[in-house]
This record gives sequence, C-alpha cells and structure tokens, in this order.
Amino acid sequence: MAIGKDVEVVRSDRRRWPLLVSLLSPIALVGVFLWCLHLSHPGLIEKSRFVFNTAQMRKGRRFYEDIGIQWLSRNEILFCTFDDPVKAASRVARTRNITTGSERELPGLTAAIDADDWEIVDNQCVSPDGRWFVRSGRWDNCLLASIDGSHKHVYPSLATDCYREIFWLSDSRHWIEAFGVNMECKKLVLHDVLAPGVSTSLPVGDQALLLGHLRAVPALSRAISIKLPEEEDTPQTEGKVTITQFDLLHPGSGSRLTTMAIPGAADGCTAHVSPDGTQIAWCAVSPAADPVRSILHKFRSAIDVHPFTQYVVYVSAPDGSGMREIGEVASKDPDDSLEIGWLPDGKSLTVEYGDSMYLVGVGK
Repeated sequence: MAIGKDVEVVRSDRRRWPLLVSLLSPIALVGVFLWCLHLSHPGLIEKSRFVFNTAQMRKGRRFYEDIGIQWLSRNEILFCTFDDPVKAASRVARTRNITTGSERELPGLTAAIDADDWEIVDNQCVSPDGRWFVRSGRWDNCLLASIDGSHKHVYPSLATDCYREIFWLSDSRHWIEAFGVNMECKKLVLHDVLAPGVSTSLPVGDQALLLGHLRAVPALSRAISIKLPEEEDTPQTEGKVTITQFDLLHPGSGSRLTTMAIPGAADGCTAHVSPDGTQIAWCAVSPAADPVRSILHKFRSAIDVHPFTQYVVYVSAPDGSGMREIGEVASKDPDDSLEIGWLPDGKSLTVEYGDSMYLVGVGK
C-alpha cells in the first residue's frame, strides 16, 4: 500500500506540471513583452553624448559636493581639485577642452587654503559668457576674478551669519549676492564687474520667503523663484511646485504665479533655469517598479517591486507650461545620482550620472 501511495503522489505532481507551465507561459510572455517595450524606448543616457569622466575632477576632500565643474563654453569647462589639507593644501583651478582633452592650470584662480578652509567654500560659478569667475567663502569674503586671473576684487561678507547664493544676470556684467538662512533671504546685493568698488543693496521687505527660493535672475525686471515641495508643506501645498516670475526691484508687485504638480507626479524634483531664463529643466525622482518583478511579486511577496530609482528629465517654459519629457534613467545603484544643468547657450543640458558627464540637446 505504501508503494502505491508513493506512486500516486508522483503521478499527482506530474499532473501539476502542465498546469504550472500553462500559467507561467503567459506571465513570462507578458514580462518579456514589457521588458522589450522598455528597451525599445531609448533612455536619457542613450539619447545623450558622453563627453568625459568626472572622477578625476572631483578628487580631494571637499565639503560642498556641487562645487567642481562649470561650463565656460560648449567645449571648455572649469573645475577645481582640492589637495589634502593636512599637506600643502591648495585649491587648484583648471580648464579642460573637452574636444581635445587638453588641460591648463589657472594660477590666478588657484589659492592656498588653511587646514579648515577646505570645508567653508559655499558657492562658485562663472558668468554666462565664460569670462568671469566668482567664488564665495561661507561667512567670509567673496572673490570676483576674470578667468585668466588678470582682474580681481574681493568683497567682504555683508551678512556673516548667512549662507550665500550667487546669481549672474544674462548680460554677464551684473551679478547678485543673496544672503539667507533657512530659505529666507536676509539681504540682496547687486554688483557690477565694470565697477567692482560700487555695490547696491536691493529691497527685500516682506518678500524674504519669495527671495529665499530665488533660482535665477536673467534680468532685474525678470527674476524667477521656484518653491519645491518640502516636509513642512500643508495638505494644500503637498506635492505642489510654485513658480513666481517678478521684478527684483519691486518684488511685491506685478508677480506672475504658477502652481503645478511635480512633473510626472514624481515623489520629488529639482529645477534648473536656463541662463537666459526662457526654459526650466526638471529632474523628477521616484522609486521605479520593474514590470517583470511586479508580476513575480504576485507569486512571491519577498521579491522587491521597486529595485530602481527613476530619474525623469523634463523641460518646460518658465511658467511650467509646454512640459516635455527629455528622457529617463532607472538606477539600481543607490550611490549613483543624476545631476543636470545647462550649457551657456541654453540649447543643451549637462547630465552627470555616476562618474560620467553627458550632453543632450533640448532645443529652444
């Protein structure tokens, strides 16, 4: 009898196999179809042109990781490396031609740093025409210099307890220091590269929050502020983006306000205004579901449905209208992030992903 029971169990298991195969086959076909559909849609990296590896440009200890690479033109970049502050510490500025790969050091912008100063660099940027360089020290002085170092002027900090943001106007002549704390602007100062000893304070008044979210100043008559969703948002503002275009000389009047959802209904995003202020690039971030894993998860709950972080890049008009997708990246590596920016001509985006820099055209 025992042998007969064993034979019956084997026969029963064999009868289950065709049923299991018949169930899995459609699932597998659907999974393959979805995967092929995903592959047929070129991602952001596939649409982009690789231009250089960024690992060597970001070597050395630094506190503010965003500092390091600025575009002087479509073919030339400026970057800084930081030597170990325990040794003969210096902040070395260099340029590189991305077409030829040739580099040159900029002695006029290279500076010695103290053992602690490596971590107080707050901001650095170049003018839209690639001729001027500004470097600010947190709670300290701010240096304006021509790229070749032939002209220099040092501005003392006017609000020593504040962080400092730098904004170039599109004329490449005027630039603004915005001093603030906790996303509230405390002081605005306008500078002129042709009159470095003369500066003008701009009104803040009751617009500290609006100016605290300042993103670009293409002209004094057209500043752009973008408030992204924050943890302390109310149910009415949660997941909303607010864009304000206004006159920087009269921030409380004549503003054009746009409120919209995060592009692509993502969990979060960053916003980057083009140098001339005519476009905004958005990088939306969300956990991404794998279509094949989503199907398999129904049969085995331990399978992670969201193994990726999905970055989707969009470009819109300055009021958020005309939103169009440029491309997406699904990253499995939690250490890989995607950062975007604009080339000076406002026609292409820079895409830094992992240790690689790419360019992708977006037109105007």
